[in-house]
Amino acid sequence: MEAQVEFIIHENPDLVIVDGPMTYMLGFRYSRKSLALAIANIKRILNGTALRSIMVEHHFMRDLKYKEQIAEVYAYAAEKEVEVITAAEYCGRDIELLEARRRELYV
Repeated sequence: MEAQVEFIIHENPDLVIVDGPMTYMLGFRYSRKSLALAIANIKRILNGTALRSIMVEHHFMRDLKYKEQIAEVYAYAAEKEVEVITAAEYCGRDIELLEARRRELYV
């Protein structure tokens, strides 16, 4: 993960798309320590680049409470005047979280 963070910082993009962490697996296949490290790495990217937007996708969208799980990222990004969005929001659509609602939708 260190190499990816350094690559992003070196490239200095204005938009980054991140696919995790797997917050929906916390305590099962994903530890709180790993979540803390992922949040710290996102904050490093926010500090080391001129980002205007960070798009949270894939694994984030599998957790109905993803915003709560990464509230620290939202707060830190707001301090840096960086928007945190999803692909749906980027496209002007509603966030549907279909994978997170799989059991409810596909009975």
